[in-house]
Amino acid sequence: MSLYKRFSIPFTNLYFLRWYPKSKTDIHGHPNKTTNQFVIKGLLKECVYRSNDSGYYILRSQLLRKHRCSYINDTIGYHTIENLSDKPTWTLHYDSYHR
Repeated sequence: MSLYKRFSIPFTNLYFLRWYPKSKTDIHGHPNKTTNQFVIKGLLKECVYRSNDSGYYILRSQLLRKHRCSYINDTIGYHTIENLSDKPTWTLHYDSYHR
């Protein structure tokens, strides 16, 4: 099952995500880009990780409530996103690409 539904805005690097209730991503990175997210409605939990020879370890976690922002790239680390709500959570994303 999908964790979210993506709604792209044509001709831009902007898109909305509708996160399904209680969905959670695997630990993942954002190679060659920085992804910025803004919570429009709902509640998310973001955990940021780094990796070493033993695997991943957590750097920090934060709750992202309505009107809160976060950003991630592979210099910062990897992350998971979890919708803590029983209802859909909506976010707006902007990707800036690196070379």
